[in-house]
Amino acid sequence: MIADESVAEFISLAGASDEEARGYLEMAGGNLQQALGLFFEMGGATSSPSPALQPARPPSPVEYNEDVAAEVRAAAVAAGIDAGPMGMQDEAMEEVRAPMPSYQDQIIDPEHEQRRMEEAMAADSAAMYRRMSFDRGNDPAGAGAGEQQDEQMGEGNTG
Repeated sequence: MIADESVAEFISLAGASDEEARGYLEMAGGNLQQALGLFFEMGGATSSPSPALQPARPPSPVEYNEDVAAEVRAAAVAAGIDAGPMGMQDEAMEEVRAPMPSYQDQIIDPEHEQRRMEEAMAADSAAMYRRMSFDRGNDPAGAGAGEQQDEQMGEGNTG
């Protein structure tokens, strides 16, 4: 059974009806803090809450003083700063550019890079030579390619 004191305190803090207060207190097992947490998490604040729970009003906006604005504008111009139209702070705040993309640079030693490229070219050249000599076998650059044909022709003439 939920105590009437807890129900009354829930109603005074949350501004809820008697039925809502009892329902939330039953869900929370009689724990007032848990019941209030459930009430506000589930959007149960349909009626206006007590004045103790009402959010404070935001402070009134800063008053705009033309004299002060003119002095600030004059000081900015004297300092070489483009103050733009004063009183447009909200619009200026919205015009923020996107952040610049980040990138990574690497310092390269040109002499080291030149040696590395020459070594890579020499390795490629050696690999190409090995592949080409494998395809040719022991016959360097096609030497003696026509000898077999000449021998066949010579045998046909003699006989």
